[in-house]
Amino acid sequence: MLTDQELTEISYEIDDILSVLSTKYQISPLSLSAITLARLLRLVQEVDSDGEFKAIMSSAIGMGKKEDRVLQ
Repeated sequence: MLTDQELTEISYEIDDILSVLSTKYQISPLSLSAITLARLLRLVQEVDSDGEFKAIMSSAIGMGKKEDRVLQ
């Protein structure tokens, strides 16, 4: 498991990479985000972790599993 310090360092490094790519290719943040997310989804599919990825993303945006939601 990564430490908080390591997570912070990785986050800043990713920020730097995204800034360089955005400037280099003159691409909007939204377009760059879409490309990056598509590549990340492809990566987790290749290592058969898409279920875990979806669970993490649901947790991050505050949504539970579909079967756990209550319709009102």
